[in-house]
Amino acid sequence: MKPPASACGRGIRILTHRDAWRMCEDARKLSKKSKTGKQLKARIVQKYVAEPLLLGDGARYKFDLRLYVVVTSVDPLRIYLFQEGIARFCTAPYSLKDPRNRFAHLTNYAINKSSDGFVENADAQRADAGSKWSLSALIRTLQSQQLLGDPEMLMRDIRAVICKTVIAAEAHLTPLLHQFADQSSCFELFGFDMMLDAKLRPWLIEVNVSPSLMGGSPLDRRCIYPFIGFVDVVIAPVSP
Repeated sequence: MKPPASACGRGIRILTHRDAWRMCEDARKLSKKSKTGKQLKARIVQKYVAEPLLLGDGARYKFDLRLYVVVTSVDPLRIYLFQEGIARFCTAPYSLKDPRNRFAHLTNYAINKSSDGFVENADAQRADAGSKWSLSALIRTLQSQQLLGDPEMLMRDIRAVICKTVIAAEAHLTPLLHQFADQSSCFELFGFDMMLDAKLRPWLIEVNVSPSLMGGSPLDRRCIYPFIGFVDVVIAPVSP
């Protein structure tokens, strides 16, 4: 559970069934007692991926994927997925015995960089070391461990999730675009966060508008700076 329009892992909580039931009961009671009619704060509730794909020598760690997407048109729909991305690892071994261990269950980078187990990747040539890898290095590791046969099948599934997500918002975006924007000169960057389960199925975690493009480490710069050049290429046809 997390608040909407938040960032850096703020307000994220992992709830057991009992926690969720108690929270619903408390919210119901507060709603009945409220004399002002003031609404309770909105929250986003997501199903927990209970069997995530894990990696690691010995101890096994959970991770997610940050994928970079450019949408240059909604009507007609044009979506571009950058070929490189980033895999962000938890900094404590995965275990369901302690669901409140944020370092084991939350892959958010802002949370894990404060962990004693965080290892910064300081060498851009070692894209499969530390708490953050490149997507291409992750795919090579999955292949070497015989966890992934055809990378294109995985990317096809990822592209399908991205397309369906944007299409789901299309009906809301199209009238706004016609009303407020010049379609020939607008675009948007998105950071899609996904997780792979044990069967290599991608699950959408969230979509970030205007994701950070800061190159905080050599690995970040290796992955993000080419994306900036990629954006320059794909938006050229829509620039005034």
